[in-house]
Amino acid sequence: MTYKLSDLIDRRELQLMAKACHKACGVAVSIKDAGDDRVLAGAGWQVICAGFHRLHPKSRERCILSRTGLQVSGLDAFVQDELCQNGLRHLAIPMLVEGQHLGTYYLTQFLYDTDLGDRGRFAAQAVEFGYEAQEYLNALDEVPVLSRERAKEIVSYVGTFSRLIADLATRNLRLKLALEENKHIQARLRDSQERYRFLAENSADIIWRLDADHRFVYASPADERTRGFHYTETLGQSLWDAMPPDLVDHMQKRCREYLLSIKDNPDPAPMRVEAQLLHKNGGKLWAEILSTPVREDDGTVTGYHLVARDITKRKAYEEQLVFLSTHDTLTGLYNRAHFEAEFQRAAQGRLLPVSVIMADVDGLKTVNDNLGHAAGDELIKDAANILRKAFRSGDLVARLGGDEFAVLLPGADEAAVGLSQKRVFAEMENVRHRPTPFPVRLSLGAATARTAKEMEHVQREADQRMYEDKSAHKTAQP
Repeated sequence: MTYKLSDLIDRRELQLMAKACHKACGVAVSIKDAGDDRVLAGAGWQVICAGFHRLHPKSRERCILSRTGLQVSGLDAFVQDELCQNGLRHLAIPMLVEGQHLGTYYLTQFLYDTDLGDRGRFAAQAVEFGYEAQEYLNALDEVPVLSRERAKEIVSYVGTFSRLIADLATRNLRLKLALEENKHIQARLRDSQERYRFLAENSADIIWRLDADHRFVYASPADERTRGFHYTETLGQSLWDAMPPDLVDHMQKRCREYLLSIKDNPDPAPMRVEAQLLHKNGGKLWAEILSTPVREDDGTVTGYHLVARDITKRKAYEEQLVFLSTHDTLTGLYNRAHFEAEFQRAAQGRLLPVSVIMADVDGLKTVNDNLGHAAGDELIKDAANILRKAFRSGDLVARLGGDEFAVLLPGADEAAVGLSQKRVFAEMENVRHRPTPFPVRLSLGAATARTAKEMEHVQREADQRMYEDKSAHKTAQP
């Protein structure tokens, strides 16, 4: 049977992934089924596309023709780089599930820095399609601009997303097939009990049967392999004994709501939940559980069939995605988006006084030019470690991009900022004597806001003082 990506993964999950990827990378994202122009999920679409190219019939036709040219082979897992007919860049990354090309992950609506000289083309398009020229060019200025090296980094990063999506799709495909098979098993249950037992005992997924009081009457061998409990330890126990105590009330409520919702449905879909289970070693694991009630003709529930799958690794991937959406991948510090969100929260005035320290790594360009970008990355990581050690756990240290860092210090006045800067200088001194041709040196600038009004310009003041410090460093050089 042939499946599409949209058959195997909930579109809401795809949308969350698209948003997380856009937030982390700053580039528009689209996810589509293979051979289908319908967008399953997307985030970060640029005004120049949504507000101009997609609205005019002719430029919209160019969009469609460009996307047709971006179709990728399901046999070759390669990234296709295209300049669309409206002048923007697109990268197409195929997603393969069990060797089948089910979908394509697009990084789209951006420019390479080598494309910036072609502004006249867009001015001509504004005339050709009757766009308001200044608004169109303003929209062009908002389009992300990447170096090819940065694009390669993003593609490598997005590869994690596409592999995760493919892994989720593979798991869901197998789960879908298992559910279809399980449905056939239930239909033949009364006259093929032995066949059912054979399949259950050889399944990689856990199969349970419960009585009407949610007590185990059967547990497949996969239960012991997954949770560590022998079936003799499980039989007679309650399903709720297999879960952390703080989860039981919530899960019991979910079960009651599900039974109420299917009261008049003779063939309901299984209840699907994700829940933690207890392991015999004292640990916990995540499982996706599908539960189908066994009912008499009058609707009385006499038991339950459950299929449980270990999704602990998938949950770890999801936690990693959440981490990447708020953290810088190179240094592990918070990223610009998270810093700006926390700055806006602090600007509400409940944490005053609030101080900001801006920091810039001196000499990064020299290191990149003489030793290469790998050495430059090490310099940035060294600077990040200095800042990480120098500040309190309640201070927010972020890398804004390139060689620029910022620190948000809620509740810190000028005196506290001065002490923090001294700690930075002390940490720099600690690493100054290491055998390296380019020791870490940071230019710093700080400002403090005591009112919500002062928060409007505190970051700008800190930035200006940082540049003054950097100028002083340059002047002091022999």
